Amino acid sequence: MLVDAEQPPNTQWFGGKLTPCSVRPALLVDAKQPPNTQWFGGKLTPCSISPALLVDAKQPPNTQWFGGKLTPCSVRPALLVDAEQPPNTQWFGGKMIQSLPQLASLTRGDGSPEVPLSIQSPTTRPTTAPAKPDSTAGFKIWINGTLFDKQDAKVSVYDHGLLYGDGVFEGLRSYGGKVFRLDRHLERLWNSAKAILLEIPITRAEMAKAIDETLKANGLDDGYIRLIVTRGAGTLGLDPNRTSNPQVIIITDYIAVYPEELYSAGLEIITSSSLRNHPAALSPRIKSLNYLNNILAKIEATQAGCLEALMLNHKGEVAECTADNIFLIKEGVLLTPPTDAGILEGITREAVIELARSSGYEVREVALTRHDVYIADEVFLTGTAVEVIAVVKIDSRKIGNGSPGPITRELKEKFHAFARK
Repeated sequence: MLVDAEQPPNTQWFGGKLTPCSVRPALLVDAKQPPNTQWFGGKLTPCSISPALLVDAKQPPNTQWFGGKLTPCSVRPALLVDAEQPPNTQWFGGKMIQSLPQLASLTRGDGSPEVPLSIQSPTTRPTTAPAKPDSTAGFKIWINGTLFDKQDAKVSVYDHGLLYGDGVFEGLRSYGGKVFRLDRHLERLWNSAKAILLEIPITRAEMAKAIDETLKANGLDDGYIRLIVTRGAGTLGLDPNRTSNPQVIIITDYIAVYPEELYSAGLEIITSSSLRNHPAALSPRIKSLNYLNNILAKIEATQAGCLEALMLNHKGEVAECTADNIFLIKEGVLLTPPTDAGILEGITREAVIELARSSGYEVREVALTRHDVYIADEVFLTGTAVEVIAVVKIDSRKIGNGSPGPITRELKEKFHAFARK
């Protein structure tokens, strides 16, 4: 929170004094104060990010975007939020652009919570067209052989997928109308279902046909695909034998996990205190509908001002991040946790290993500790949604020189080209 909840409306902390400002919320940064600090309650306190990241680098000093106009301000950087602009938007380069809720919290003039603002990007990943508000409202959702309008796509509130997370899912990507490694994703989905004794009521060929049908119905060549299979509706008890009619659901949509500039600048992450589920309790190789383990770690990350968290296994070894596999690079060798470290067998991970080896790099699947991560030359993450993205800081420790390394950049470009073949 960058605004003191107890301060009067239309005021701000500036230079250690409470001064008037034209709107509330408002944030001005004293040009003399240290980076990553804020005035809060009349004191200079630590701040997880610098608000300067929300200022257009091309705008003149001592100016701000307000109401769609470039207006003077007393210092640079500065951020003022137009009281009339829609939520989850910001003025950037003279244009109103979408803003993802993260990192910097503000409050409205009446003291009620405002949706947080984040480090933003005016662009998105090359494969994910920016989704304007309600731009996907006309999308169709495939459920058990029927395409429903998005607002009409429903399952029973007694479905055990909703009640208990009893079901499985897959996330896939389509590039140019072709689903990347479809067979491998379907194999993993069927393996997950078999592991929890869930019978998928259609064949793999029928699933593949339904995916293609849904992509075409929504006019998507480049998009994200979510396959869901639930146990079906039943009683309020746990017994899966008292359920019927498993629901097969296909969603095709856009996805943008991180702002575009972070693919160039790299991520800062933390190590979560939430351990990865013990493999003897629930195998991480099952993509079940119960992702609470990962969500708790994600919450911890966002509360620390980060977008991702590293998770350790029950032995204290590196496992994976909340939604991605992790790779380290040390002296030109790629290191990644093995499957018995408690990880999901990532399909993007698999492809990157193949690309690295074909490019002449040695890849080792070995047990790793946080110390190995801290002293790595490069770190990057892989996943269907994120593709390949560098990590440049973890637990306040800089990785390498603090920017994406050459091997990471090479493999990212090779993966992008490979996925689009």
